[in-house]
Amino acid sequence: MLSSLFGKKSNLCPLANQCSGCEWITTPLSTQQINKATEMTNLLLEYDIPHSEKITVASLGVSAERLFVDLSFERVGDQAILGLYDIEREHLVDIGRCPATTKDVQDLIEALRDDPPPIDRASFRLRVNPHGQWGLWIDAANIDIRTLLNEARWLTRWMDKAHIELGQRRKYLQQSNQRLKLEAPFLRHWFSTYLPSTNQQFILWSVVGGFSQPSNKGVKYLVQQIERLMQSYRDLGTWLEFGSGSGTFTLPLSQLVQKVIATESSPLARKALTQALKHHKIENVVVSPLNIQRQTNASIELLEQAEAMLVDPPRSGLGHTLQTIEKATRKPQVILYVSCHGRTLCKDGQQLRTMGYALQQIQGIDQFPNTPHCEWISVWVHNSLRSL
Repeated sequence: MLSSLFGKKSNLCPLANQCSGCEWITTPLSTQQINKATEMTNLLLEYDIPHSEKITVASLGVSAERLFVDLSFERVGDQAILGLYDIEREHLVDIGRCPATTKDVQDLIEALRDDPPPIDRASFRLRVNPHGQWGLWIDAANIDIRTLLNEARWLTRWMDKAHIELGQRRKYLQQSNQRLKLEAPFLRHWFSTYLPSTNQQFILWSVVGGFSQPSNKGVKYLVQQIERLMQSYRDLGTWLEFGSGSGTFTLPLSQLVQKVIATESSPLARKALTQALKHHKIENVVVSPLNIQRQTNASIELLEQAEAMLVDPPRSGLGHTLQTIEKATRKPQVILYVSCHGRTLCKDGQQLRTMGYALQQIQGIDQFPNTPHCEWISVWVHNSLRSL
């Protein structure tokens, strides 16, 4: 049980100050939030981005209740270690049952520790879906994947417990005529998204190794804050979403605005999003394969159809999307920017300012308590709208 992780007089994980997963776990949660807000305040000053309001960070509580976890596996002599690297990033720490995850994920971690793979090194993504089904994505060297397939017994044993994907292409493991075979990625219901204001839940499809927000609690907080921050701009008819993925923000957004153009370059993610839209009978979303990071006539024309944008780029930021916006004759009047990296957000924001955008609002969401990471939702308004 989770309670067995903690001593009677301490609420700290026994691996505090060892495992790098929760670097700030010995710092009070309220202090963590102040530190994150202060860091963003200083970044805005560093990048010369005006903002007069006090920055706050909304808390999710002491545990993120993660629905998936990424772990490393390594054999050192006779010992099999499954966990995360230590604070110095020098060696793996065997984490046992991680209190940052749900009990279902902890059970999966423990089962894998009790029955590790017969190879020397691998990376795992462990995920549990809303129905309690286990998912394993195993990323390892080709020679180790061949070893697993040839040995067969371990994979066969785990196929009775979990949906298994192998390699960078997330191939789905199947058994045919008593032989193991890898097939094309198989989409299943691994997570959900929500619109808290109307108490709506939307099923989303993905592969185990696909990207998702870390927890249901985090998704609800994010969407709730997105809806709050875009309240004044809902009459802007067409919203373009950059990098929609399988639809975490697309489906709630579709209930709030007239039309959504969801751009996604991954064929698998587009297939997952299309499946979710069809399942929920949502008809005001157009799914486009155009990559608006490329400054083609088609991508610029697509961008010019939008009155507003919702962007949730990777840690590296918007990249060449900024150049596409700059080249557009008719720019989106509002950009709602969701970012997992404050410095990248401010760096992109500095360029947005040169195009006539101003930071209107910013809100932190403590998606990753006990770590220095924070999710930021910001609203950037073009001077063409501010002058009205």
